[in-house]
Amino acid sequence: MTIVKKITDGTIAKAGARGLCAGANVRTPCGARRIEFVRKGDLIVTRDNGLQPVRMTWTQTVTAAELAADPSLAPVILK
Repeated sequence: MTIVKKITDGTIAKAGARGLCAGANVRTPCGARRIEFVRKGDLIVTRDNGLQPVRMTWTQTVTAAELAADPSLAPVILK
C-alpha cells in the first residue's frame, strides 16, 4: 500500500502510520517518479518484493500542532 503525505503552506498531510512527503521519489520501471504523481495501478519497485502495483493513495492535512501532539504522523524518511 502506498500512502502519501504532503507538506504545503506550513501544514503537513497525514495518512496514518506510514507515508511519504510530496517530492519524495519512488522507483518505477521507467525510472524515478515523484510520489504525488503515482496513481493506483502504477508499478513501483520494492526492496523485498520487486515490482508491486500501487493499491491506493490518499492525503489528509494536519496542523503543526497536531503533529507535535502525535509524532507518529511524521512522514517516512527514505535513505
